[in-house]
Amino acid sequence: MGTVNLRLYDIFRKDLKLQEAEAKELVEVIHEVVKEEVADKHKHIEQIVQKDIKHIAEHMDQEFGRMREYMRQEFSHLDTKFATKEELANLKADLSKTIYFTSLAQLIAIIASVISLVLILKK
Repeated sequence: MGTVNLRLYDIFRKDLKLQEAEAKELVEVIHEVVKEEVADKHKHIEQIVQKDIKHIAEHMDQEFGRMREYMRQEFSHLDTKFATKEELANLKADLSKTIYFTSLAQLIAIIASVISLVLILKK
């Protein structure tokens, strides 16, 4: 028996002048009643907590769904702005060709200018 139970037993035995068996039985009954009350409260609180957790989980699922949709809408345009490796390789090849032809055209223009100057100076 715990301290509280012993005190109850003493009260029933001495103050109320009950027999030892009756006092002991009364203490045990009170102890069982309190134990059941605590178990009922615990079960009730557990049910409330489970409901709250379920409600929070549903709310979180909804919020994550909204956030996922928002992100999908906001960043959908990014797919069109970024190039793939293949597109970058093609761009590099095109730029190389353009640079080559531009350099060739400049070289031809310089050669033509030099030839023109030589011809003008010879006359």
